[in-house]
Amino acid sequence: MIVVAEASPLILLMKIGQISILPVLFQKVLMPPVVHEELRGPGASQNLMDWSANLPNWVEIREPASAITGLESLDAGERTAITLALEISADQIIIDESSGRRAALLMGLEVTGTIGVLFRAAQSGLIDLDLAFDYLRKTDFFAGEALLIDQLKRFRSWQLQQGGGDSG
Repeated sequence: MIVVAEASPLILLMKIGQISILPVLFQKVLMPPVVHEELRGPGASQNLMDWSANLPNWVEIREPASAITGLESLDAGERTAITLALEISADQIIIDESSGRRAALLMGLEVTGTIGVLFRAAQSGLIDLDLAFDYLRKTDFFAGEALLIDQLKRFRSWQLQQGGGDSG
Protein backbone atom coordinates (compact mmCIF):
# COMPACT_ATOMS: atom_id res chain seq x y z
CA MET A 1 0.00 0.00 0.00
CA ILE A 2 1.42 3.36 -1.11
CA VAL A 3 0.28 6.43 0.82
CA VAL A 4 0.97 10.14 0.65
CA ALA A 5 1.32 11.96 3.97
CA GLU A 6 0.83 15.55 4.92
CA ALA A 7 3.00 16.97 7.73
CA SER A 8 0.58 17.00 10.67
CA PRO A 9 0.11 13.22 11.01
CA LEU A 10 3.85 12.62 10.71
CA ILE A 11 4.57 15.23 13.38
CA LEU A 12 1.95 13.77 15.70
CA LEU A 13 3.12 10.19 15.24
CA MET A 14 6.64 11.34 16.05
CA LYS A 15 5.43 13.24 19.14
CA ILE A 16 3.70 10.18 20.55
CA GLY A 17 6.51 7.79 19.65
CA GLN A 18 4.56 5.88 17.00
CA ILE A 19 6.25 6.84 13.72
CA SER A 20 7.60 3.28 13.49
CA ILE A 21 4.12 1.88 12.80
CA LEU A 22 4.05 3.45 9.34
CA PRO A 23 6.40 1.01 7.55
CA VAL A 24 4.53 -1.91 9.08
CA LEU A 25 1.18 -0.61 7.84
CA PHE A 26 2.30 0.83 4.51
CA GLN A 27 4.81 -0.26 1.90
CA LYS A 28 5.86 3.29 1.10
CA VAL A 29 5.07 6.75 2.47
CA LEU A 30 5.51 9.59 0.00
CA MET A 31 5.60 13.27 0.81
CA PRO A 32 6.09 16.37 -1.32
CA PRO A 33 9.21 18.49 -0.64
CA VAL A 34 7.09 21.24 0.93
CA VAL A 35 5.81 18.73 3.52
CA HIS A 36 9.38 17.64 4.22
CA GLU A 37 10.28 21.29 4.85
CA GLU A 38 7.33 21.64 7.25
CA LEU A 39 8.78 18.80 9.31
CA ARG A 40 11.94 20.84 9.80
CA GLY A 41 10.23 24.18 10.34
CA PRO A 42 10.06 26.46 13.35
CA GLY A 43 9.06 24.67 16.52
CA ALA A 44 10.08 21.21 15.28
CA SER A 45 11.44 18.94 17.99
CA GLN A 46 15.01 17.72 17.80
CA ASN A 47 13.72 14.17 17.26
CA LEU A 48 11.64 15.30 14.30
CA MET A 49 14.54 17.34 12.90
CA ASP A 50 16.85 14.32 13.18
CA TRP A 51 14.28 11.97 11.64
CA SER A 52 13.53 14.29 8.72
CA ALA A 53 17.24 14.88 8.09
CA ASN A 54 17.84 11.13 7.78
CA LEU A 55 14.61 9.75 6.37
CA PRO A 56 14.20 5.98 6.50
CA ASN A 57 14.09 4.06 3.23
CA TRP A 58 10.31 3.62 3.43
CA VAL A 59 9.82 7.38 3.03
CA GLU A 60 10.21 9.04 -0.35
CA ILE A 61 10.15 12.74 -1.16
CA ARG A 62 8.49 13.36 -4.49
CA GLU A 63 7.43 16.60 -6.16
CA PRO A 64 4.08 16.52 -7.97
CA ALA A 65 4.49 17.09 -11.70
CA SER A 66 1.74 19.69 -11.87
CA ALA A 67 -0.66 21.76 -9.82
CA ILE A 68 -4.39 21.19 -9.53
CA THR A 69 -6.80 24.10 -9.60
CA GLY A 70 -9.45 24.42 -6.95
CA LEU A 71 -7.16 23.77 -3.99
CA GLU A 72 -5.95 27.34 -3.52
CA SER A 73 -7.68 27.70 -0.15
CA LEU A 74 -5.51 24.93 1.34
CA ASP A 75 -1.98 25.38 2.64
CA ALA A 76 0.93 24.35 0.41
CA GLY A 77 1.48 21.03 2.18
CA GLU A 78 -2.13 19.96 1.82
CA ARG A 79 -2.31 21.12 -1.81
CA THR A 80 0.82 19.30 -2.89
CA ALA A 81 0.01 16.15 -0.90
CA ILE A 82 -3.42 15.91 -2.54
CA THR A 83 -1.92 16.63 -5.96
CA LEU A 84 0.76 13.97 -5.50
CA ALA A 85 -1.76 11.42 -4.22
CA LEU A 86 -3.90 11.98 -7.31
CA GLU A 87 -0.94 11.82 -9.70
CA ILE A 88 0.38 8.50 -8.40
CA SER A 89 -3.06 7.02 -7.68
CA ALA A 90 -2.07 6.55 -4.04
CA ASP A 91 -3.97 3.96 -2.07
CA GLN A 92 -4.61 6.56 0.63
CA ILE A 93 -3.70 10.06 1.78
CA ILE A 94 -2.93 10.70 5.44
CA ILE A 95 -4.17 14.17 6.33
CA ASP A 96 -5.68 15.62 9.50
CA GLU A 97 -6.92 19.11 8.68
CA SER A 98 -10.65 19.09 8.01
CA SER A 99 -10.50 21.36 4.94
CA GLY A 100 -7.78 19.19 3.41
CA ARG A 101 -9.70 16.01 4.21
CA ARG A 102 -12.85 17.40 2.58
CA ALA A 103 -10.94 18.46 -0.54
CA ALA A 104 -9.22 15.07 -0.82
CA LEU A 105 -12.54 13.24 -0.46
CA LEU A 106 -14.12 15.48 -3.11
CA MET A 107 -11.22 14.58 -5.42
CA GLY A 108 -11.99 10.89 -4.91
CA LEU A 109 -9.09 10.00 -2.64
CA GLU A 110 -9.31 7.53 0.21
CA VAL A 111 -8.54 9.57 3.30
CA THR A 112 -7.28 8.71 6.75
CA GLY A 113 -5.63 10.73 9.48
CA THR A 114 -3.62 10.23 12.63
CA ILE A 115 -6.56 8.61 14.43
CA GLY A 116 -7.22 6.30 11.50
CA VAL A 117 -3.57 5.24 11.33
CA LEU A 118 -3.55 4.52 15.06
CA PHE A 119 -6.81 2.58 14.75
CA ARG A 120 -5.37 0.46 11.96
CA ALA A 121 -2.18 -0.13 13.96
CA ALA A 122 -4.27 -1.29 16.92
CA GLN A 123 -6.22 -3.65 14.65
CA SER A 124 -2.87 -5.09 13.53
CA GLY A 125 -1.83 -5.60 17.15
CA LEU A 126 0.98 -3.05 16.90
CA ILE A 127 -0.18 -0.65 19.59
CA ASP A 128 -2.50 -0.21 22.54
CA LEU A 129 -5.11 2.25 21.24
CA ASP A 130 -6.08 3.53 24.70
CA LEU A 131 -2.45 4.33 25.47
CA ALA A 132 -1.84 5.91 22.06
CA PHE A 133 -4.90 8.14 22.53
CA ASP A 134 -3.67 9.09 26.02
CA TYR A 135 -0.39 10.27 24.47
CA LEU A 136 -2.29 12.04 21.69
CA ARG A 137 -4.35 13.96 24.26
CA LYS A 138 -1.09 15.37 25.66
CA THR A 139 -0.13 16.96 22.34
CA ASP A 140 -1.48 20.03 20.56
CA PHE A 141 -3.63 17.78 18.33
CA PHE A 142 -7.22 18.89 18.40
CA ALA A 143 -9.66 16.03 18.34
CA GLY A 144 -12.77 16.21 20.41
CA GLU A 145 -12.88 13.80 23.31
CA ALA A 146 -16.15 12.43 21.92
CA LEU A 147 -14.34 11.39 18.73
CA LEU A 148 -11.63 9.55 20.66
CA ILE A 149 -14.20 7.80 22.85
CA ASP A 150 -16.22 6.85 19.77
CA GLN A 151 -13.13 5.38 18.12
CA LEU A 152 -12.26 3.40 21.26
CA LYS A 153 -15.83 2.00 21.34
CA ARG A 154 -15.58 1.15 17.66
CA PHE A 155 -12.27 -0.62 18.26
CA ARG A 156 -13.66 -2.62 21.19
CA SER A 157 -16.62 -3.63 19.04
CA TRP A 158 -14.21 -4.72 16.30
CA GLN A 159 -12.23 -6.75 18.86
CA LEU A 160 -15.39 -8.53 20.00
CA GLN A 161 -16.29 -9.33 16.39
CA GLN A 162 -12.82 -10.83 15.99
CA GLY A 163 -13.55 -13.10 18.93
CA GLY A 164 -11.00 -11.67 21.30
CA GLY A 165 -9.64 -8.62 22.93
CA ASP A 166 -9.97 -7.10 26.31
CA SER A 167 -13.17 -5.14 26.83
CA GLY A 168 -11.66 -2.73 29.30
